[in-house]
This record gives sequence, C-alpha cells and structure tokens, in this order.
Amino acid sequence: MNTIIPKAKEKYFQHPQTYALCHYVIKDNTIYRKCHGEHVGFKMFSDAILLSLSR
Repeated sequence: MNTIIPKAKEKYFQHPQTYALCHYVIKDNTIYRKCHGEHVGFKMFSDAILLSLSR
C-alpha cells in the first residue's frame, strides 16, 4: 500500500480539487482512516457504515 498512494497522488492529484481518496484499515475492531485530497466530506458515509459493522 505504501507504493500505491504515491502513484495515485501522482496520477490523480494534479488538480487537487477534483479527486479525493480515503484509505481505511480495520484492526482489532478499530477503524483507522487516512484521507488525501481537498474534498473528503464523503468520509462520513463510509464511517457510518464501517462503525455500524464494527459494533
């Protein structure tokens, strides 16, 4: 995964207002998130789904 994020940034984030990417990891029933890009407000929808599944 460490090589994919830089490649994605190089390819898609030439215009930072057009793309956003969130990487999720679920470990020990805890959700970790790292987002890249300017508009990452959509994360609340993914967060809600993952939180309901982790309960």
